[in-house]
Amino acid sequence: MNAFVQGMLADITPLISKYKLQERCLPHLWANWSQNSQVDGKYFCYPLNEYSPDVGTMIYRKDLIAEKGLKEPQVGWSWEEAAELFKGLTDSAAGITGAGFPTWFLPYHMAFHGWDILTQPPVPAQPWHWTRDITSDPRWVELADNYRKVLHEDKAILSDVALGGGDEEYFKLFHAGQIAVGRFNYWSMFGRPTEPTSLSAMADRVGTPYPDMFGAVSVPSGDGYQMGNGVMWGPVSYSPNQTAEQHDMGVSLVDWMFFDIGLDMTKAGIWEVAKDPRAVFSAFLYMTGKQGYEGVPGSAVDAWGQELVDRWLEIGKIPVEPQRDVFFPAEQNPAPSNQAIDDQFSLMVSDPAAMDVAAMLKKGEDDWLAAVAGFASSTSEADFKAAAQEYFAALDDFIKTNYSEFYANRFKPFYEGKVLPNIS
Repeated sequence: MNAFVQGMLADITPLISKYKLQERCLPHLWANWSQNSQVDGKYFCYPLNEYSPDVGTMIYRKDLIAEKGLKEPQVGWSWEEAAELFKGLTDSAAGITGAGFPTWFLPYHMAFHGWDILTQPPVPAQPWHWTRDITSDPRWVELADNYRKVLHEDKAILSDVALGGGDEEYFKLFHAGQIAVGRFNYWSMFGRPTEPTSLSAMADRVGTPYPDMFGAVSVPSGDGYQMGNGVMWGPVSYSPNQTAEQHDMGVSLVDWMFFDIGLDMTKAGIWEVAKDPRAVFSAFLYMTGKQGYEGVPGSAVDAWGQELVDRWLEIGKIPVEPQRDVFFPAEQNPAPSNQAIDDQFSLMVSDPAAMDVAAMLKKGEDDWLAAVAGFASSTSEADFKAAAQEYFAALDDFIKTNYSEFYANRFKPFYEGKVLPNIS
């Protein structure tokens, strides 16, 4: 959105209508996509048909859980249940750590408990209209300490800054059997068996049916809150320096390849070579609701099993909270970085001897506040305040409706104490 209002992406609104995108998509996916792909009714991208749940997912070794007699996780499980599972799966003699996550997983763990909502009060009267408060609530120190205990004392989480911040190295560890749970996405779960590093190939090598070896679950809930980020798809945008005819050619190609017969032709070609439904149904969630392909027998259930297909559909239906960017004018000025706070989280993860979490959070907050002094929003105070009233009212209603415990104990005190006084 910010890139669009800054003139870096083309307006392709007429093509959204020309190719009848809304009529071809499932209503709930169109509502989500259209809300996040336009500014003031002007669209800046065209989707790939494929989508996947973007609420965050964990992939786990179902066979190891059964072998150790542990409880298999279910959607809605708590962080406390996750920590117990990681500890139960850790087997130093066998060289297995319960879970493996990049260093950024610590703030992600905080986000399971509402960190992203409860630490960013609006301050319309200041040049940059948001502030950070990560020190006044003692719950954040407790949560960071809880995570560090599982990481440093129980050694049930493998997290190494040398492995980088992406999924790739941790997926290799999962594939090698060195970690039993990882935070991976839909595409990691359903790789084709012809790819040597895929989970399908791994199951084939050990001779275990895929549905018996792997499972997936949503990220844990915390303090009665379930983080929901919606769904993701590949947004294709176009250069504003191209002509309308060139934009039409570009959109028509994407549309033919993913929404039209190009998709069936691709899948039929894969089937002719592989004769394996896992190769064909490496993607099976579509904005159009498409279930099969011309010239290809079977379905995603034949490839992965009913239980696993149902689980991914269940994960994708977790309620999505109102997205902040939809309510506020797109920002035309650069936003301040969170690096000062992220640095302190990295220290908590990488250094077991760094014990004073409260002091580290204080330093992160102080450094961020010092840095933000040089930033100013492109949105006026009045416009920001009006947008904030609408956004927080929607957020209040959403959380009250879906997460009553979190609402009463966590969100309501924040809303009434740190939000309403600033935006009323």
